[in-house]
Amino acid sequence: MSKMTAIRFQKTGHVLGVVTRTSQPDQEANVEQVAAEGFVLSRFDTGLKMTIPTAEIDTKLIDYNTRLAHRPHWFVIQDALPEEVATTLPTVALDGTKITVTLPAAADAAVDAWCLISGASLAEPIVQSAAVAKSSTKGIAPLKLSPGSYQVLVFAPGYAGNLVTATC
Repeated sequence: MSKMTAIRFQKTGHVLGVVTRTSQPDQEANVEQVAAEGFVLSRFDTGLKMTIPTAEIDTKLIDYNTRLAHRPHWFVIQDALPEEVATTLPTVALDGTKITVTLPAAADAAVDAWCLISGASLAEPIVQSAAVAKSSTKGIAPLKLSPGSYQVLVFAPGYAGNLVTATC
């Protein structure tokens, strides 16, 4: 096996999972082949699950990488090259009027953290970015939500993605 297809969150390149093919192993599997009705991401330590809509994912054919196959969430793929990210996790808070993303360390440059929010009374997941200024650890963006419990998948450059429950 010399190739594998990475399934990624489009906006950041964070890897959600990988697949290999026994027939046509050097051809990229497309989104419809690997996640026709969305990609279900599970967090085994907490039992949380979230379905990521197909509109938010893409696929990328890359060279087979055993480390990436075993820990896909520790990588981003940019220009078909895997880059390992920090395994410390960003966190998120909701208060009904805004979303706050907190990075484990100050950002070296201005970055956008992206969140996928589902749950409570939402019919469809919401995708929201929060800008984190250079030298800051926090990004805040307006986000009106009804009171309730939400699942939030947060992706920030340089860090592994984090699936959490947040209440507002």
